Amino acid sequence: MNFGHAIEAVKNGKRAARAGWNGKKMFVYLMPGSAPLATEVRELNAVETINSVRADLFQDGDTDTAVRMPSFCLRAADGSNVVGWLASQTDMAAEDWELV
Repeated sequence: MNFGHAIEAVKNGKRAARAGWNGKKMFVYLMPGSAPLATEVRELNAVETINSVRADLFQDGDTDTAVRMPSFCLRAADGSNVVGWLASQTDMAAEDWELV
């Protein structure tokens, strides 16, 4: 699949990886954001987005705390997690994305 489909799948709770990555067991996943009263906002349908990002990608944060935006993360081959993973130009152009 292409990058766009992979990112949409990750936003919907899936994990995605490139078949061409050398490190096996690597994948991209989404760490949810947090926002005060995020659940209440969604239930009331007061807004569908928070800072232009789908409200369902947020968990409840503590009252009077800053909004933490969702972030794409990478599970590296050594088992570590890279928070705030950014796709390379090759990753974005690749057609070998797959769900894991």
